[in-house]
Amino acid sequence: TIANFEAVHRALREGGQGVAKLSLVRQDVVKQWDRISAVWGAFRQQLLVIPTLSDRATVLGSVQETLNSLVAELEVGVQLFGIQDEEMKGEYMWPIIPYSGF
Repeated sequence: TIANFEAVHRALREGGQGVAKLSLVRQDVVKQWDRISAVWGAFRQQLLVIPTLSDRATVLGSVQETLNSLVAELEVGVQLFGIQDEEMKGEYMWPIIPYSGF
């Protein structure tokens, strides 16, 4: 359901349900999470509108495209989550440099 996806999505971003929150050291993951959130927002809106439409068949193609985009962004996110985080050393955020795009 929408509520289930949002609860898990929020827990993975902010921590909870036995999962640590996203590390700010991993800006690549944070940026990808923002892309996932953006596509999810569009998909969620489409899902909420479908029951109110009289001709649902006309919008299902668009909903499918958005779903495909969401799945693609989630797949990228899963790959990024597979990369082990580097630990911060001292007060400096040197580990952030490889992930920040500099």
